[in-house]
Amino acid sequence: HYPPNWEYVLEECLKKKVPVMIDCAWFGTCFDMNLDFNHPAITEVSFSLSKGLGVGKVRSGVRYSNFEHDEFPIRHQNNSIYLPIMALQVGMYMMEKIPVDKIPNRYRDLHKKFCHVIAIQNSSKCIHIATPSRDDHRWEGFQVGSKYYKLGVKEAMKAVYAGKIDLIQ
Repeated sequence: HYPPNWEYVLEECLKKKVPVMIDCAWFGTCFDMNLDFNHPAITEVSFSLSKGLGVGKVRSGVRYSNFEHDEFPIRHQNNSIYLPIMALQVGMYMMEKIPVDKIPNRYRDLHKKFCHVIAIQNSSKCIHIATPSRDDHRWEGFQVGSKYYKLGVKEAMKAVYAGKIDLIQ
């Protein structure tokens, strides 16, 4: 599922020569998603390795770009070999050893059950969040945007998985 007006925005950016960066920070924690990054307006795509590979304390990621002349600070760091080498090595090792769908495969059924128990119909396609409808006022204060509330369920699900909390039903 693409954001509203995805194609329109990309076409406008292309016409106006506005580079588009896609942030895939939740990569490795989502399921049932297919995204195509081949649109010519998209100039870079970044992926966090923290969430999907379980290396949050290392703060590692990957950035791909198709800039001919990349003037962004990250390029200067790369050219000067001013890199967090340990984070890079840990990230590369984890990418080789852990399948990209490990988190969704492990937690997907639990996520759906968890959302069912707390009576949220839309469990979202990201393991870390649930998205109750805007009419569900139990979650006021968690609203993001105009259609859904974003409810962080990561820590609660980890507690359920570890047997610290029992789900009834």
